[in-house]
Amino acid sequence: MIGSKELHHEAKAALKGGAFSRLTIQYLLILYAATAAVELATMLFEDRLIIIRELHIEFFIWSGALSLLLRLFKSAWEVGHQSGALRTGRKQTLSFPVLADGLRQFERFTALLLLKAFFIAVWTMLLIVPGVIAFYRYRMAEKLMLDDPALSPLDALRKSAELMDGRKKALLHLDLSFWKHYLIIFVLEFGVRVAEFLGYPLEGLTLQIGTFCLSTVLLILAEWHELPTVQTAYACFYDHALSARQSDAPAETPH
Repeated sequence: MIGSKELHHEAKAALKGGAFSRLTIQYLLILYAATAAVELATMLFEDRLIIIRELHIEFFIWSGALSLLLRLFKSAWEVGHQSGALRTGRKQTLSFPVLADGLRQFERFTALLLLKAFFIAVWTMLLIVPGVIAFYRYRMAEKLMLDDPALSPLDALRKSAELMDGRKKALLHLDLSFWKHYLIIFVLEFGVRVAEFLGYPLEGLTLQIGTFCLSTVLLILAEWHELPTVQTAYACFYDHALSARQSDAPAETPH
């Protein structure tokens, strides 16, 4: 299996021209706009209820439903970005409608998300390590479904497990090679939550909104810097895994 350094170089070579970087900024702007709309709506409603000194059970149901819808949208939207990364790695044409590839098959990818979460949760309840293994076992399911629109979510999980057989360690190494990217995103997101928690009693909603807007801009800039390389490297990993599996498959014996 090709190493992490080679995948980094291959991804950067595929990114020449900037088409996927431009698509990524569009992806991030819409992603964070949707997140901001839900967050701000929840803040405003919660602040209003705090002013009148009561929180209704309807608030928790409403905010929970909004959070669930946002999570499903983000999952399908991310699939569209993965589709763009696959096209970039394969030197194919990119355009904005590619980002809607996951939304156009919303039911299929939502079913896949729920099945993945279920299987990973079941394995994690047994022990942490089996849960981590399951996470890596099913990592290629979305890409397999993008390549084959007729593939069912269960079949995608099964094929992903077959594809990742003997390759989970290589994918772990690729993940670790992007540790700086993940650390920056984690620190920014953690800092946002801490600032919101500490700032709310002092300044109320105004500080919360200001902190949220500033942090969103920082997160977009941080992700835009590295995300195209990250996703393209994963797409290249997937294509190399497919090629290796096909070459490992036994040739049919002629009759």
